[in-house]
Amino acid sequence: MASKASEDTRFSVLSAENVRLYAEVIGVTKLEDNLARSLAEDVTYRVRHLLQTAQQFMKHGKRRRMTTEDLNRAMQLTNVEPVYGYGSGEDMPFRSTSTKEGDVFFVDEKEIGIRELALSTAVPTDPGKVSVRGKYEMYFTVHATVLGCSSKAAISTAGLEYYEQITKAVLGESDVCRRMAFSDLQSNPKISCIFPYFVSFIASGVKSCSHDLKQLSRLLGMVSALTDNSSLFLDPYVIQLVTAVMYCLLETLTVSLNPVNDHWRLRRDAACILAFLSRKCSNPVNYLHQQLLMTLREVLTDESRPYCSHFGAVVGLMELGSEALEQFLLPHLSTYWHQLQQVLEDDSSSNGVLRGEALHVYAALLVCIKDVHST
Repeated sequence: MASKASEDTRFSVLSAENVRLYAEVIGVTKLEDNLARSLAEDVTYRVRHLLQTAQQFMKHGKRRRMTTEDLNRAMQLTNVEPVYGYGSGEDMPFRSTSTKEGDVFFVDEKEIGIRELALSTAVPTDPGKVSVRGKYEMYFTVHATVLGCSSKAAISTAGLEYYEQITKAVLGESDVCRRMAFSDLQSNPKISCIFPYFVSFIASGVKSCSHDLKQLSRLLGMVSALTDNSSLFLDPYVIQLVTAVMYCLLETLTVSLNPVNDHWRLRRDAACILAFLSRKCSNPVNYLHQQLLMTLREVLTDESRPYCSHFGAVVGLMELGSEALEQFLLPHLSTYWHQLQQVLEDDSSSNGVLRGEALHVYAALLVCIKDVHST
């Protein structure tokens, strides 16, 4: 029990109770337990990722003390607002006080006597004369809000035209244009400045097109083409790309409500892309591979999730390799197999759709077992 408890808390920083307190501050009084836990895990991961990135900046600067500037640079990489009000050279002494919940640490701010300050005879140092230096630049830009992004970055007119042509070709009905678009995204070394807009397009597109199997497949093809481009730096956007792929892999898509739609193939394609992202982008800083394994195991062992989500978790683990199957699938296989058999043995007409979905999971599990035994 002690080892299990340590395993549960090893990666935790923020508890679900903290999330509820923050929610109450902004007016959300009834936050469900599972939602609070999910938010706590997500915030924990993002905080750890931010601190580890800042630590890399500190090491590259050959320093042993992390500064606010290190954190600001790390935040800049993840499109997070910087910390205002503190400078790198400022000393920030912390104090602690005990509460019922534990020790609380805070910055020790000095009290300033307004009366003494007003009556002081000390004259502030003259900073010097104010001067203005002009610099002329001419360029044409279109703000990212035109593209449906919340970023304040800008894109050139030529870049905007390229963006519109590529997205139109990807979602259009012409296979020839789509192949040309994918080929260019895969090899063009000059699209780094437009890459964030494509990521935003994909992230919003998978959710708005969850009813359209073709469009979801095309968006996954766009992810595959972009991740194949060796000129692009994926790290700042890997979380958004993984989230979009995981949505296609694990979520109950609108298109999956109709048994005629072959969303199973879509989930297999998503699993292949997810495994490629894990191999290419996982590193000791982001713990991407480990996070993916833990998420897939959590979905597979969640009995409230539908079989299409379980199928996505199984094929996802299968694409991540035999070691992932041995560590994250096989320990839960006996319990899951027994539950699956109960559904497969029910031949009633009312169980037809559910049994059909369970058969897909059953077939995927057989392939996984074969792969494990072959290795």
